Amino acid sequence: ANQSIQPIHDWVKAIEKSGKSHMNVIRVNNINESAITSVYFLIGSFMLILIFGGFIGMIFYKIKLKSMQQQIFKETQ
Repeated sequence: ANQSIQPIHDWVKAIEKSGKSHMNVIRVNNINESAITSVYFLIGSFMLILIFGGFIGMIFYKIKLKSMQQQIFKETQ
């Protein structure tokens, strides 16, 4: 997880460095906050996709398992 965040962190630091030279501090802070919130938003949406994917996968697995059990039950009768 840290390796994927590291380039974004470097990018934020680069913006901060370039910003401090020709912008006022308040605007730099705003850019940093917006960059950080967008990173959190990306991570959050990725986690949501993973969780939903897991749930959908579990549901499909249970359906598949039930159909397989029914087939086995039919074969044994």
